[in-house]
Amino acid sequence: MRHNAEATAEQFGMFPSGSHVVVGFSGGADSVALLAFLYEKQHEWDLTLTACHINHQLRGEESERDERFCRDFCKERGIALTVFREDIAQGAQEAGQSIEEYARNVRYARFSQLASLNTDRIATAHNLNDLAETQLFHLVRGTGLRGLIGIPPVRGRIVRPLLYCTREQIECYCRENGLSYVTDSTNLDDLYTRNDIRHNLIPKMQSINPSFLQSARRLSRQAMLEEDYLEREMLFHMQKITAKDGQWERNGFLNLHPAMQHRMLTFLLRGLPCGCSAKKLEESQQIIEREGILQLCKGWYLSAQGGVIELKEQKIVQPYFEHPLKTGLTALFPGKKLKVSIEDKIKYKNFENNGTEVLKNAIDYDRIRGSLTVRQKKPGDSIELFGFSKPKPFKKILNEAKIPVEQRARMAVICDEKGPLWLEGFGTRSDVRPNQETVHFMMIQIIKE
Repeated sequence: MRHNAEATAEQFGMFPSGSHVVVGFSGGADSVALLAFLYEKQHEWDLTLTACHINHQLRGEESERDERFCRDFCKERGIALTVFREDIAQGAQEAGQSIEEYARNVRYARFSQLASLNTDRIATAHNLNDLAETQLFHLVRGTGLRGLIGIPPVRGRIVRPLLYCTREQIECYCRENGLSYVTDSTNLDDLYTRNDIRHNLIPKMQSINPSFLQSARRLSRQAMLEEDYLEREMLFHMQKITAKDGQWERNGFLNLHPAMQHRMLTFLLRGLPCGCSAKKLEESQQIIEREGILQLCKGWYLSAQGGVIELKEQKIVQPYFEHPLKTGLTALFPGKKLKVSIEDKIKYKNFENNGTEVLKNAIDYDRIRGSLTVRQKKPGDSIELFGFSKPKPFKKILNEAKIPVEQRARMAVICDEKGPLWLEGFGTRSDVRPNQETVHFMMIQIIKE
């Protein structure tokens, strides 16, 4: 293990001379071996070590045992130790995250807190078994080339010198050096997907190919090389099709290979609060091909109009108003007013003679349910327009009509107790649309100022 870890650290330049290294220290075999190895090398490599233990408070006395072990281990060797006690279960519930995800976020946040300088390093004890488990985990859930890397040896300031050491080599190192360690009982429970992969799937792979872990290592390193190359190519092509203000030329994008298009869209979307799912990538590709606007998540839109592609952030506009609708002139938005009148001398045939456009702004007043209000559109609004078989979300209607994002908050919506019955520019809900039997017509007129 020692030779393997030295070679990995040197190959990737993990520890520049004079580095302050924060070591994630759980007390398990992997982290014990990592801390002991760096303790051996601290003078040769001119390192300053700080161990960091997170007590997740998930396993009762066992969690307390792990903390005591870490304190004793570091005290015997004079290694600085910082312990954080975190109520992970409660924190995960409040954050709406799984315990595993929340615990991981907390760990790296605490490591970064201690590694306050850009020159500091954060060392974690991931090994080759972890790498293979992660590759298989990604394959099970669905992945691209990036997922086949599994775990990179270096990510920013995070370094993993034991990444190409097997768990067997690590445990052998602990035995040879008389290093004791603790075992997390939850690692033995196959109810967790990663444990199931570790205890059942990897041994099966090794029975088929005894060198499976080394094959996983080669795959990871090859995927890492190809990922690096493709990222460079993507940045090159992105620069070629970038117009002004970060916009992309639509034709230039569509002329690229589909694999490069997919990679560029992934780059564009992966920083969004809602993430970058396969479904969002597919929808984005479709909207670019046919032109239009796609709402990706709350406040974020992908626009493919006027020959350019751009990602737009639209702050949620609070309603200017939502109040009862009365006949006469109603102040609406800057630049226009809404005029509503009730007519009983109009014949339906007048609408037939003037076509469907006039019917867009006419309502059968007697079929309205309850009182009327006028307001801006809201998230979740939908309407069953004439010719539809069921209600259709406003978002989809506006996307298909390619209505610019900045105009949508300025569109008027009239509602009765059933919900929206009229959307400016699109018409009237089918159950209140005038027909031959209509007696009282509610007429809507938009007056631009």
